[in-house]
Amino acid sequence: MPIPVATWNVWWRFGDWAARRLAIVETVRPADPDILCIQEGVGGRRIDHRRHLGFEHRLWAPGR
Repeated sequence: MPIPVATWNVWWRFGDWAARRLAIVETVRPADPDILCIQEGVGGRRIDHRRHLGFEHRLWAPGR
């Protein structure tokens, strides 16, 4: 059975964060992944995709 996985390097250090967050959710939602991997999240701007996309779990780990 296939498990849909999506990955995205969003590198959101600069720019209008509210607009980018909405764009990320609107882009990912139609793909309907079971697992979503986000790279380049910066500090407190990480978003909880469970709330926006209906995921049951979230795992966050710092980069190098």
